[in-house]
Amino acid sequence: MELGLLVPGRHGNLYDFSEDSIEDIRWIHKLKEMGFLLKEIQKVLSLRRTSNWVEPQEIAEYLILLDKKKKSLREDIENIKDEIARIEEEEKSFTIETAGDKVLVGVPLKALEYLRCPFCGEAFAVEQVQMNSRYIYNGKLACACGYALEIRDGIVLSPGAADEADGGADLEREKYKDLPASVVTMLQRSYNFLLHRVSGLQLYDRVVMETDINEFFYLYTHFRKIENHVLFIITDRYPQVLRMYKERIEYLKLDLDILYLADGSGDYPLKKESVDLLIDYFSSNYRETARGESMHRQIFKYLKRDAEITGCYFSGKAGERQFDKMQFLEEMKENGYALIKERIIDCPVEVGKENRLLMYESRKEDA
Repeated sequence: MELGLLVPGRHGNLYDFSEDSIEDIRWIHKLKEMGFLLKEIQKVLSLRRTSNWVEPQEIAEYLILLDKKKKSLREDIENIKDEIARIEEEEKSFTIETAGDKVLVGVPLKALEYLRCPFCGEAFAVEQVQMNSRYIYNGKLACACGYALEIRDGIVLSPGAADEADGGADLEREKYKDLPASVVTMLQRSYNFLLHRVSGLQLYDRVVMETDINEFFYLYTHFRKIENHVLFIITDRYPQVLRMYKERIEYLKLDLDILYLADGSGDYPLKKESVDLLIDYFSSNYRETARGESMHRQIFKYLKRDAEITGCYFSGKAGERQFDKMQFLEEMKENGYALIKERIIDCPVEVGKENRLLMYESRKEDA
């Protein structure tokens, strides 16, 4: 009716669909079944309404419209065939890619100098190892005080790792599935902020750490964009989460040194003051929720005096939990860190219109 395809009479607030209107509806359905668009149908109906379908000129014009539509549909068929062929080629390329060999990696030998007993601070003795010139795949790291780590399939398992039977591991990456487009856009803005900050740092032969990747894992999609002469330390309490990501990263065939550390205690078996860059991609939020504790008090002891932190912090209400940006920044300041750069954006309505996302970079005030 808005386009004038149907023009019923009116009696007050009521429409009166006459036999002519019913016939128009029949024509509209018939033309839609032939693939005509509403604007094209409008032109056919105009011809019909201004003729009796006996005038040679109007009939000829209608036949021209039919022929034009037929040619257009045939072109669509050919285009669709081409698109299907491209899809099939894409399917083949991904089948080949995913079926290819992965590059099996383990604990980088260069990472051993950064592993320390969390109780006495001493280095570990390496025992019963399966290794090559670059990686340790299986074995044991033992401290004289009795504390020990297991290396299994290239992952360091500490006594603080979660039981594999624990059902909290997000192996299907449910947090990423079915996200509204507005939320994905928000995450992309945070990606861009972090990448801009990280790419401006001199990271050659440095140590970059990201924790609690069962929640969100920033580095997973950004390894290629960061200097590759880096030791990456990736931690999570769930060994199966680390195993899942490790296998996926191995298929990428990246020439990287990554230490996968399964530990949920927060007292990591790492050397104090060894990390140059900490990526806090909602890890602070996770620790507040899961453990009721500040990430700063536990993680900062592993950072060098000139280390930097960059990340994202969700400020607002999520379920029954309230996250306070001002308290987060105050705790950071109490630990000697000052903001270098910050940006605050509103969260989309799907996340909560009163909520905010803090993207930040900080550094020791006396560094």
